[in-house]
Amino acid sequence: MDFKTFITGNRGHELPKELRGFNWGAFILTFIWGYFHKAWLTMLAIPLIFIQLPLGINWALFTALQIYCGIKGNEWAYQTDFWMTPAQFRMKQIKWGAWAMGLSVVLPLLFMFVFLRFVSKSEDNPADLMQNAQCVMTYEKLKKQFIKTRFTTDTTADELAQSFAQSDKDATSSGDTVLYGRAIDSMRVDIFKIQFTKPAKTICKLEEKNCKAESSFTMPDDIFEFQNCVFYFDNVKKIQPDEFTQNALDKGFNILKYL
Repeated sequence: MDFKTFITGNRGHELPKELRGFNWGAFILTFIWGYFHKAWLTMLAIPLIFIQLPLGINWALFTALQIYCGIKGNEWAYQTDFWMTPAQFRMKQIKWGAWAMGLSVVLPLLFMFVFLRFVSKSEDNPADLMQNAQCVMTYEKLKKQFIKTRFTTDTTADELAQSFAQSDKDATSSGDTVLYGRAIDSMRVDIFKIQFTKPAKTICKLEEKNCKAESSFTMPDDIFEFQNCVFYFDNVKKIQPDEFTQNALDKGFNILKYL
């Protein structure tokens, strides 16, 4: 497929005048509809959904793409369904539009039901989700960064924290603690931290639990009372969460486990 065909979606089949009109399936379902109709330009919706741009520009571009897909939808669909009779073609696109309309109603209602169930099931659910999410993020950081971190028996907790933070652009170190945050309006805001416990000249062993990484939020305790996530590690960089942290990891982001 050449570039012109990719952009226009026209593969040589002229859309009859009686089939012209707005395509709601292409408008609402964009790349899902496009995949089944080989309208590859609709795939641009995927990065626009997942890549966030300043000032919400990605959503403005996504809406413009949706409108363009709706306008061009019948023309693109005809390139694969040119062999259909006009009645068959209309019926197929009507079905796509009905599915799209139905999903646009059902999905928000489903999300609302899940949210209300999540809140009403337990008043602790929102805090638990935040707590467990922090444990999951810490665990992912440890698994990823420990491979790049250099430490030996003689390494101190301060040196370990410094080495750990060096390979992550979102991290800074202060003593035995690694701070994670974001730059907001030219000011850095720390969100959570990992504090290392590692006595110098000590061989870290999981069975002895003599070396650990303990993470917590940086917000004041009087706002939320969260239990720290604790991970033990050894000299060969194996990681083992304690019982509380393992339970938090098991629930993690799985919203069904909170319902």
